[in-house]
Amino acid sequence: MNKKSNIFIAILLCIGLGIGVAGILLKNFTSRQIETIQPITLSFRHNDQETDISKWLSYSWDGLNFKYPPNWEITKEYYQTPGMLDQGIPPEVVGLDLARKGPQPSIGYISMGGRQVNCGVITNKCLSLLETVYVSSDDKQLEKIFDLFITTITRDASADDIKILNPLHGEKWEAGKTYKIKYELGDSNKNVFINMVDSRKYSKPVVWQACDVLNTGEYEITIPGQPGQQQNPYGPYTISITAPEGYVAGTENFKFYYGESNPFWIVSSSEPFLSSSFPCWPAPQ
Repeated sequence: MNKKSNIFIAILLCIGLGIGVAGILLKNFTSRQIETIQPITLSFRHNDQETDISKWLSYSWDGLNFKYPPNWEITKEYYQTPGMLDQGIPPEVVGLDLARKGPQPSIGYISMGGRQVNCGVITNKCLSLLETVYVSSDDKQLEKIFDLFITTITRDASADDIKILNPLHGEKWEAGKTYKIKYELGDSNKNVFINMVDSRKYSKPVVWQACDVLNTGEYEITIPGQPGQQQNPYGPYTISITAPEGYVAGTENFKFYYGESNPFWIVSSSEPFLSSSFPCWPAPQ
């Protein structure tokens, strides 16, 4: 083999070796690049913002105060009758829709208020807390956010005649234990009717009632249900108190003093109330 042939073969070997090394380096570089640029999934970023209430934003509407995730936005629902239009009365806000902002993956929305909303025909979660609150789908993440969302709702009780001091917002009362309902009503001559209302249901049924009791500013109640190891929070419930003034049977010439508590929950190993009734008059307004 002559000298030229040897040089040519050496060149070919060098080229082949260079291509092989380059291929290995490129493969390793590509692999490392892929591992390095793996994105954090959107669900993780959403979960951090959507399940940490301490990061949520505050909003008030129609006597309710609540919080919502910072990566969500609120859209107002307007309504205007032909008569309002003729009189130049602007549309009024009758509801709110809360959903993730912009192009983020949609899981549905939470709706508050609206016209002719009936929990009886809504198959997803639906509550009555002054306004009807419900979810648009059965997405599990949406339901989780909804369960957190309702714990942030408080009502503006500044216009109430009766100020309910206890239960507190978000408080959990345990089955089998006795608690004091506390309230303020200036005129101690008026007897009161104390109602516990199930806000999980659209009709807001009265599930417990103390009838025509002396107005002392407090009343003890032993929470029904079954205490046990496997305890679940049921609710939300609210306490409403009415005090009629000048009532005469068969007439409508009297005044109601009224107050309602913020939502609270009952901790029990079984459903605390199996039926509802109106054992005495008057029913809550």
